Amino acid sequence: MKNNFIKSYKWILLSLNLFRVSLGPSLFMGMSYLLIYLIIPVMPSTQFLGPLTILIWPFVTVFILYFYFCVHSKKKFEPSNAFKIISANAKGLFSMSILSAFYAFTIGILVSGDFESIIKVLQNQQENELNSFDFGVLLFKLMLMGIPFYMATWFSPLLIATHKNGLFMAIKSSFAGSLMYILPLFFAWLAITLGFLGLVITITFFFTLTTFINLTLASFLTSLSLLFLMASFVAIMFSFQYITFIDIYKKFNN
Repeated sequence: MKNNFIKSYKWILLSLNLFRVSLGPSLFMGMSYLLIYLIIPVMPSTQFLGPLTILIWPFVTVFILYFYFCVHSKKKFEPSNAFKIISANAKGLFSMSILSAFYAFTIGILVSGDFESIIKVLQNQQENELNSFDFGVLLFKLMLMGIPFYMATWFSPLLIATHKNGLFMAIKSSFAGSLMYILPLFFAWLAITLGFLGLVITITFFFTLTTFINLTLASFLTSLSLLFLMASFVAIMFSFQYITFIDIYKKFNN
């Protein structure tokens, strides 16, 4: 158990350092990812692009992880080189896109009843009938169905793009690597996530309790701070994904 904590600690430090030395570009990457996967799918004028964002997910992942490869190896990041790596096995990445879309669609069907029940209660303004158990069941289902997917796809986009693995070989290797290091991966992920949530709570309370600025400015500063914090969290998780990849698979074939 001690070795698992030590490995998690090393991964976290390396991930944070990778983020620190590339702060500006990392924030840009994080903001771009939020735009693609958080803002575009929920805006009425761009909701139709939602399925497309799922299809380009493996390509976006490889692009960002190649950026961290360049930062880690002190190479100049050239987007054209990232596109070359992506295009070298675009078919495999697109196969992963289809598989991811199918998985997301399947999960959507399985939890649609839970969503409909919650929405129905809210629409009828029956707040007293809606309790934490409803949300707890939904979150538990999403987590239970999501864990195998995350394990199968945590490393597979890079295994396809840089190690030239086929789709099922990449998924098998990703799942095996995640399972072999599941404890340090979980501990590191938990520490990063709890750190992020702690900062969110701290920032929210700070601006809420601040009396020397007006409410409108406090709300604006809170939103701006949380946006940068979310972008930082996304970027750190990508740097963490890269660090774990090279530590487990020992190389990043360029």
